[in-house]
Amino acid sequence: MCERAALPVSACGLLILPDTRHFAFIQDAQECNQANLDFIDYK
Repeated sequence: MCERAALPVSACGLLILPDTRHFAFIQDAQECNQANLDFIDYK
């Protein structure tokens, strides 16, 4: 698992934030990609 970026699972269905116990289920691929970018910028 990558420690520095969010890990998309099942084609942007489940978004797992590493080093935390947080996760989100995002059905829309564009929203999932944006969440990944936001998380990477946050780190």
